Amino acid sequence: MVEECRLTIMGRFLKTRPQIDIIRSKFKELVTIKGSTKIGVYDNFNVFLDFTNGEEFNAVWFKRVIEIEGQQMWLQKWMRDFKPEEDLPIAPVWVLLPKLPFHMHTWQYIKQIVSSVVTPFEMDQATRSRTRPSMAKVRVEIDMLKPQQESLC
Repeated sequence: MVEECRLTIMGRFLKTRPQIDIIRSKFKELVTIKGSTKIGVYDNFNVFLDFTNGEEFNAVWFKRVIEIEGQQMWLQKWMRDFKPEEDLPIAPVWVLLPKLPFHMHTWQYIKQIVSSVVTPFEMDQATRSRTRPSMAKVRVEIDMLKPQQESLC
């Protein structure tokens, strides 16, 4: 079950959610998806979004919030111990790597540097295109309930 849900996002509304057909149509207007996405009802406040493509899953999850019918739908990565009344502690954040030697501004090096502490997802455009030699920037996943490191050094 865990593997089946690895590309599932929970969408949470603070008030009673809009009708599911409205959520589905607005989602299609707001988000460009090449693969398929199944959107279903979890309860009166939560929906689930099942993706078939990992890149699209990440692109939507990184948004963190989507506005539908004047309501914010907060996006959370599905976890095995999901409880609809609790916020999940996993969040994507940007990590800056100032003064990283320019020759190390590649996915291979950056992934190796940050993987021991956090889960890396992607480099920002300036790092990918190597247009900012003073610093690299990478998006990672962190657990907000665990103590965070101030530095990788």
